[in-house]
Amino acid sequence: SHSSNLLDAQTLWDATMADSIAKQLKVEPKSLIIHLNGSFHSESRLGTPEQLIKYSPKTDFLVVTMRPEADLNKFDKSKHENIGDFVILTVAEKSKKDVS
Repeated sequence: SHSSNLLDAQTLWDATMADSIAKQLKVEPKSLIIHLNGSFHSESRLGTPEQLIKYSPKTDFLVVTMRPEADLNKFDKSKHENIGDFVILTVAEKSKKDVS
């Protein structure tokens, strides 16, 4: 099915990114690698982090997830729990109808 093919493709992409990180760490074990990707590839330590554990199980890493919020003054911890080791909230972009 289409959704199964899409998930397979995303998993391959995650595995490829994780493999590249693991290879660099073998060359330079003390490297600090900052890997930027869409949230689908790392949220809740799934995707690329999950694959990195397979390729380089002793690697320490952190997942930083960014999320847009309509009102930064009304932080709801439960809404953002377990999606990253750190969560950075950004101001949600307003649509054209909100601006007018």
